[in-house]
Parts: sequence; structure tokens; C-alpha cells
Amino acid sequence: MMRPEIFKMLLVIALFRGWEIRQWDVVATYLQALLHHDVYVSDINEDEEIEYWKLNKALYRLKQAGHEWFKTLESILNQAGLTQYIEDERTYRSSNGNQIIGTHIDDLLVIGASNKILDQTETSMQKSVELDKKGLPKQILGMEIKWGKETIVLT
Repeated sequence: MMRPEIFKMLLVIALFRGWEIRQWDVVATYLQALLHHDVYVSDINEDEEIEYWKLNKALYRLKQAGHEWFKTLESILNQAGLTQYIEDERTYRSSNGNQIIGTHIDDLLVIGASNKILDQTETSMQKSVELDKKGLPKQILGMEIKWGKETIVLT
């Protein structure tokens, strides 16, 4: 989970360097995560018989869902050429340092040196997951962001 101070640092880095800033939201997050071990659920059908199903993907409220999602997200970001920061396990960067992505469950704050770089990552990620592209972040981690010509205000 991205800590609020990391989010603020990413905004400062982007503004200081004149980088592009975007927010993406992964659609149906936990349903994107494959389970790496057997999980079964049961229910009673209309004939009062117990039915069992083996899950292939995580579901919301499943105890393993968050862990499995982050393993899936890490794999997707690695395929896009990003690696995990040692200092913060939910923040990823490109090998040449021209792009950083902070993650908070299904919310991604993406900063990069150019729109072309961000477009390439977006295209790579969309091979695996559907992204809701929100543009400049307006609200994330419970903070509202107001963009001015030369300032931003976090509330």
C-alpha cells in the first residue's frame, strides 16, 4: 500500500523535473489475480445439496486476494520494464530512472519524463489488465488535489 508521504514525494519529483503525471485505476482488480494454490468455495443449490467450486482467480473478500493481486501486479510491472524499489515495496521504477509508479491496491500514480514513455507502459500493461485512465489525479488516498497554473493544493 502506497503511503501518503510517498505519493506526495512522487508529485514533488514530477513537478520539480517537469515530468508528466497520470493516475490509472485497474478495473476489477482482484479478478485479475490468478490463485497460486487451490481454493474451494461451497454453496447450497436449489435441491438443498452442497456444491463445491474450485476458484481460478481471486475474489473480493478472499483472504488471499490482496497478496495474489500484488504478485500479479508486480509481474505485470516487471513485464513493462519496471522494478520494485528496495526502500518501498509498492513503488516501481524503470531501469533508466525516467519513470516511477506508486501503487495503492488498484490505484496507480504514474510519473515519467514524457508522454511517450507513459504511453508505452500503458500499452504494455493493457495487454494484461484493463486500465481506467483518469489523467491528472484529482483524488487519491483520501486526498483531494487541486491543480493551478503554478501550484497544487492537497486537501
